[in-house]
Amino acid sequence: MSGSIGSRPVPMMWIMERAASRPAPARTPRWSGAGHSRDRDPELAGRNAALEAVGGRPDAALLLVFAPCGADLHAVLAGVGSVAGDAPVAGMAGGGQLAAEGAFEDAVVVVALGGDDLQVSLSVGVEETPRDAGAVAAAAVGDLDTPHRALLLLADDSVDDHVEVARGAYSVAGAGIPIAGGLSGPAGAVLCGRGVHRSAALGIALGSKDPIGIGFGHGLEAVGEPMLATRVSGARLLELDGRPAIEVLAERLGRKLAPGAENAQPLGLHRHDDRWQVRCAMADERTERDGSLRCLVPEGAPLWVMEGSRETALAATDAACGHALAALSGAKPRALLLFDCVARSAALGEDGLAREVACATRWADGAAVAGVLTVGEFARTVGPAGLHHSTIVAVAIA
Repeated sequence: MSGSIGSRPVPMMWIMERAASRPAPARTPRWSGAGHSRDRDPELAGRNAALEAVGGRPDAALLLVFAPCGADLHAVLAGVGSVAGDAPVAGMAGGGQLAAEGAFEDAVVVVALGGDDLQVSLSVGVEETPRDAGAVAAAAVGDLDTPHRALLLLADDSVDDHVEVARGAYSVAGAGIPIAGGLSGPAGAVLCGRGVHRSAALGIALGSKDPIGIGFGHGLEAVGEPMLATRVSGARLLELDGRPAIEVLAERLGRKLAPGAENAQPLGLHRHDDRWQVRCAMADERTERDGSLRCLVPEGAPLWVMEGSRETALAATDAACGHALAALSGAKPRALLLFDCVARSAALGEDGLAREVACATRWADGAAVAGVLTVGEFARTVGPAGLHHSTIVAVAIA
């Protein structure tokens, strides 16, 4: 049996779970709510966060969940599901959670969206290939028939090639559908219904009569001369300027790159439109063996070291939120979602993350605010390029 995406057949085994909601017949105002819980019982944390987000309103169209990577995610979803009723539940586990009250490493955060004229469709694609997983995730947009549509694209970090996930999603969604989202933290997952999916991509298609805005930024600048990616294999940067990548980068930085996503070094790709697209180079257990780095860049590309400060990172947050709200054409936001790179959070520090959340809360002007720390970000408003690192992505929903 097969289905189709555009003109291309898609084996149905790739489609793991689909769910959709339509506007309720009753005419009710659009609304949003956010809640968070740090209860040590994961099911209770999910339930309490969902109760706070829903606030007793009966017509939720989506409960969006951000949870810690180390939590019992099935229990979290059971708690959220006990509140959601028939409303779709979706989300991801990341390296940290953001709410109007601050930044956390151990909280369950839930955003509830509901009321008239909001359509939601979910589609999960397993990793047959990363491109196919992204394409199946993006199939959710075909279920909507509203004037404004957007795709929240969430993927598990263990999917091999995140660039191909973005390309697969773009191949289905097309140029007219903005895409935003991110990658789960290490040992994370994407969440749909009661399912915890690894090596998968999740599409959350949002449809509305009102605009949905996306903004993104990184606050980084290129320094020094470029290095040439002379040998690349998949997601591994093997050589820079003909030598082991870790050696060349250590010379440029004046220090050896420590392992872990929080220590990743931003590198810049200079795009044809004179903008910088950021990729992070990360050391891991393989680095000590062969001098390679985990980094998604094309072979032969010139790469620049990218640097910034806490203040430029906060300025990027301000700009991302401003651009997202500007796309609403004057409409008041009902929710502001943030997908923020964990590498940025390391540079910002605890105080900087709190300032970042405060900045987003000011832009939200009373609307629900929630977010998750990711290890890569999806943001596509113009052109097919969609994967970013060390970037904050803001999604404003009117």
